[in-house]
Amino acid sequence: MLRAFLRRLLRAPHRTVGLVAWRVRHDPVWVMLKLWGALSTQWQLRLALRALRVAERRLARRPRSTTAAIVACFAMVQLGRTDELDEFVGARDAWAGQRERVAMARILAEADRPAPALRLLDHARASAGMLEAKGRALARQGNLRAAQRALADATALGSPSVRVERDRTQATLQALTPDWQPTVPPITPGRAVPGRVLHLLNNSLPHVVAGYTVRTHRIAQAQRAVGLDPLMVTRAGFPVLQGVFDAAPSDDVDGITYYRLPAEGLARRGPAALIQANVERLAPLVERHRPAVLQPTSPYDNPRAALALGAVTGIPVVYEVRGFLEQTWRSRHGDAAADTDRYQMTRAIEGWCMRRADRVVTLGAAMKADIVARGADPDHVWVIPNAVDPEDFSPQPTDPRLRADLGFAQTDVVLGYVSSLVSYEGVTHLLDAIALLRSRHRRVRG
Repeated sequence: MLRAFLRRLLRAPHRTVGLVAWRVRHDPVWVMLKLWGALSTQWQLRLALRALRVAERRLARRPRSTTAAIVACFAMVQLGRTDELDEFVGARDAWAGQRERVAMARILAEADRPAPALRLLDHARASAGMLEAKGRALARQGNLRAAQRALADATALGSPSVRVERDRTQATLQALTPDWQPTVPPITPGRAVPGRVLHLLNNSLPHVVAGYTVRTHRIAQAQRAVGLDPLMVTRAGFPVLQGVFDAAPSDDVDGITYYRLPAEGLARRGPAALIQANVERLAPLVERHRPAVLQPTSPYDNPRAALALGAVTGIPVVYEVRGFLEQTWRSRHGDAAADTDRYQMTRAIEGWCMRRADRVVTLGAAMKADIVARGADPDHVWVIPNAVDPEDFSPQPTDPRLRADLGFAQTDVVLGYVSSLVSYEGVTHLLDAIALLRSRHRRVRG
């Protein structure tokens, strides 16, 4: 996978290579994580285990080895050894040096573990690197205004990456404020094409296979089946900023075309710049294709762009709310996250978008109740649940050879799980159920 990643980079357009070169120069941690992410899971686990063993042997001989401590921290993060990591960071906190504190805090912040990162930095000197790491950790904790202050303090001392992180945090605050509005370029008025729906998406097939992208694809197919004309457009920068450097201007999947908006200028600028870029790069498509409806999906940056275009062109906006971003974020950071800038401002701006959309489409009755509680007209909120095509799930006979290869007996009941491995999905309940059944001598495997 790493070789494929590098081949993609070599085949990428000149501007994209320039964007990556900028990141290499100013944000080496990003580069390290991208290269690491290009490895297969098997190789990641293998290398992380090996690195951890080497680092532990080194620390046994030289407990104050900064390099070994940094490597051990990174390996524990990659292996998901959270309890062991917390104990390790706590032990190092007593006497770790400046370089070790800053590097480990940066790793922890990128791994979305801001609390131990900030504890490490409590005893660090106020250098540019320390303040940048602190600002990043505060931002990931949701304390955006405090993060902005830390990064502003770092600017006079710092490097380009400090200023970039400061500007990105400022752009996040800006994007979460209704008072800020993107500028819409001139659009020549014209008659809308009946039935043409322009979708503004976060991501799509074939580069991301997930529940949201499958729903998007099925919606496009269903709209086409009833005579509509869906036009699928992913937000500016996708999939280049996700590491697909040789991405084509469009992809065809089952006869559905997904158009890509350019990534130039977005690597260092943040959410407000993304919204502005979406508006500027969508405007020519709106002028050329004349959609009758704009249909953005969650989160707020997509409807903000669509609402700005709709206000100028008169095209109605149907906001498809597939989830509540702030609640997903809170589920990863605990109930205390509800008091942070990120949670409160995200919830407010999502409600602002819901109230201004001509219609809102969501997935269930509980979600509709939440949307209405934010001030949306209940008659303008429609529930269209997720669904499956039964033709895709016809029962198949078991494969004895496959069972044998996987180590399953022919009489075992095998339970599987196909979804994201994140805490809020409740996968631990499935594991507990399997353990309970096995304790009752049921032949259940997972």
